[in-house]
Amino acid sequence: MDHPSKEVLLGFVLGAASRQENRMVVRHLLARCPACAATLRKLRQEPPLSPPPDPGAYDPAIDRLATLLERLARPPAPEEDDGEGDLLQSTVTSGSAARRRWLFG
Repeated sequence: MDHPSKEVLLGFVLGAASRQENRMVVRHLLARCPACAATLRKLRQEPPLSPPPDPGAYDPAIDRLATLLERLARPPAPEEDDGEGDLLQSTVTSGSAARRRWLFG
């Protein structure tokens, strides 16, 4: 019995084999080849990640995102003008005085 190559079996699993190769693999499997069936089962399993990701590794990033979204959702608190408007604040603040203060100090 001629066994399909491992490359053909992998192409079969990935859906990248030709029609002729697919037919050959199916015919071979219908002939009940335990070795090729085992190889196909092994190829179909997803390889484990090395090392598996730590679920706690995402918590700090999610916390930072939540803090940022909370800050963006609430209206800005009125602050005393110290004469040093930054670009973001001056573009958000309406009126030409804020733009002049940022441009000319």
